[in-house]
Amino acid sequence: ITAFFTRPKSHPKNNPPLGVTKKPDCSNVLKAAEDGMNGVVYVDDSQISDLRIVRRWDERPRIVVSIGRLTDEAHYAKLHTSKEKAAI
Repeated sequence: ITAFFTRPKSHPKNNPPLGVTKKPDCSNVLKAAEDGMNGVVYVDDSQISDLRIVRRWDERPRIVVSIGRLTDEAHYAKLHTSKEKAAI
């Protein structure tokens, strides 16, 4: 999930801060996205197994959601990589 917010006019134009430090915070962005997709993209948000939330400045405020299906192959790759890291 990437949430884009309009940069405040008080920010310098040539060197604006990268991170967003205004409300809504990440947990509220997540809640809004989960509620909007519940019953449409998935049956219940308990089906979400992996996520990342990013907040950025942009001239056009919006939320972009990328969705993928976790396959057995992807699950195996994650487990295999985790075991390799643990062995190091």
